[in-house]
Amino acid sequence: MSATEIREIPAVRLFVLFITFFISLVLTGFIAIGIGEIGWIGEREKVLITSAIQCLLAFCFPAWFTARFCTPHPDKWLYLNRVPSFWSFLGVVIAFIIVLPALNWLVDWNQNLHLPESMKSVEETLRGWEDANSGIVEKMLSGASPLILTFAVLIVGLLTGFSEELFFRGGLQNILIRSKVAPWVAVWLTAFVFSALHFQFFGFIPRLFMGAFFGYLLIWSRNLWLPIFAHAFNNSIVVLTFNSNMFEQKEIFENVGIAQSDSFPWIALSSFVLFLVFIYFFRTYLTSRKGKQKYG
Repeated sequence: MSATEIREIPAVRLFVLFITFFISLVLTGFIAIGIGEIGWIGEREKVLITSAIQCLLAFCFPAWFTARFCTPHPDKWLYLNRVPSFWSFLGVVIAFIIVLPALNWLVDWNQNLHLPESMKSVEETLRGWEDANSGIVEKMLSGASPLILTFAVLIVGLLTGFSEELFFRGGLQNILIRSKVAPWVAVWLTAFVFSALHFQFFGFIPRLFMGAFFGYLLIWSRNLWLPIFAHAFNNSIVVLTFNSNMFEQKEIFENVGIAQSDSFPWIALSSFVLFLVFIYFFRTYLTSRKGKQKYG
């Protein structure tokens, strides 16, 4: 078996992606410990710097390394070689606005979900993880100066959106689809892994649906810049609303990041139905523009 044939084996590609991810993640942990020992850097700045390093080292590098392992043209393999149209970006923004009430309701439902009484200790542990993660986000974002807020948008919003889409949709989902897995299986399996790796059970369902939306954007457009924009737009809205008085409740679900509201279920339902109608036409527009480009 030649080297080229080995590179085309899906299991080998997945191994390269995840072994690089775990090695990079461990290295990021050591770097974070070193940053924590620097006395002249504030706690908020340490969190932001560590987040940026994690994005670049643990997510961007494994995805790019795997793409380079698979092909001499990683940008094309990752679907980064074309820029979407202005109308494609606008469609993503409109989709988010339409689905917001439904997503708010889903976030609220998932947050208030309770496990059976027999699993009370498990629920307490899970909520402890949630509180710890929320504490880190609050330390990083609450009461930030304009300068820190700008860096938070750049790192938590733009860089996180870019790096996670590069890894999950450009890397994992891409490998699954190129292995001839059914597109819907690849999208939802990747969305499941994406949500699970955030270790936030009480934000799992909305993040799962968000990940699936990002995945379908890649399927329809054959362009990774569109889900990157959607993810970065969502995260940036989180950062900005966390520092505003726009909502009475400002619980943060990192990388799902929709502030809560008191929307009634029927409003959420109508929002979701309207979203599906819009997505049908948006999908038609995207697929009509992607031409004859195929996975493979």
